[in-house]
Amino acid sequence: MEKTTFVKAKKNIAENVRRQLLKLSLLDNSFTILSDSSYIYFPLKDQNGIQSLMGDFGGELKTVKKLGVRINRRADDYRYGLGSILTQKELKDFSSGYDAFGNIAVISLPDSLAEKENDIAKIILNSNKNLTTILKKAGPVKGVYRVRPVKYLLGKRTYIADYKENGCRFVFDVRRVFFSTRLAYERNRISNLVSHGETVMVPFAGIGPFAIEIAKKRPDADVVALELNKYGVYYMKKNIKINKANNVEAVLGDFHEASKGYRLMFDRIIMPLPKSSTVFLDDAIAVAKSTAVIHLYAFYEKDRINELKDEIIEHGKANKYKVTFLFERVVRTYSKSMIEVVLDYRIEKQNTVWAMQ
Repeated sequence: MEKTTFVKAKKNIAENVRRQLLKLSLLDNSFTILSDSSYIYFPLKDQNGIQSLMGDFGGELKTVKKLGVRINRRADDYRYGLGSILTQKELKDFSSGYDAFGNIAVISLPDSLAEKENDIAKIILNSNKNLTTILKKAGPVKGVYRVRPVKYLLGKRTYIADYKENGCRFVFDVRRVFFSTRLAYERNRISNLVSHGETVMVPFAGIGPFAIEIAKKRPDADVVALELNKYGVYYMKKNIKINKANNVEAVLGDFHEASKGYRLMFDRIIMPLPKSSTVFLDDAIAVAKSTAVIHLYAFYEKDRINELKDEIIEHGKANKYKVTFLFERVVRTYSKSMIEVVLDYRIEKQNTVWAMQ
């Protein structure tokens, strides 16, 4: 920390003061804005230019010397820019940052920052040359299709993302389909596990990232991707063409119903539906060959992962197949108590039982 000069403003006029300081290029964005219970403290670049501004506010502003927190970040880091318009508390409130889908950023803002949303959007847009559009989350993920409402803020008015990952390109409407960049590592990991000539089933496939990344790496694999959302299937088919992944079959349908037409066909089943994947264990086993690998994603409490394993083992006992766990990994933290975990496991069916079903 080091001493620097601040403009001291009461909270009820602080936003107007901030805008004027920006307009006059007097705000020093190499220091964070400070606050206490009654005042906001804006770091100054030039004391000499402040006199006219102080007059505009009728003597309500004062300059003070205080210990300031210097922002030691790269100039192209959007948080560096945010330090010039947000207090330290506001920066913490904005800790979740944004999700970037290629050309589109979707930011998550608390209600307390609503008045500054356009300024925040401008800084983010200018910090990343790949971005053309800034949207704002306008509600939670909801419904069976797991879609989230969004609000346009700044830049090109579009909702069609153009996103690249692991050598593949995906286009999709962020208002119509679910997509998570947080599974990029998992998609790469699993696509590297697929052997030549495998048959792979991906229920809950969305716009097709798991299926297409596998198909690109293993052109001799046969991949079936199931999705219940018609918009998901629409964009999956577009992405299959874009990536020339002709060994992917995109199917519109419910896994429970569709599984009846794919019995005993697949070497590998990928289940990226963490909120309810275990509900579909019967269907996964039905489409699996006598020996197969399942990748199951689930939300679970941090200290209770063994209960998830026990549930899978008990399902195996009840349905006459052996379970061997191969790998487990925490994919991400979902909440204070919940994590998303992936379990890879091999199943071996008792053939005499399954041949009769």
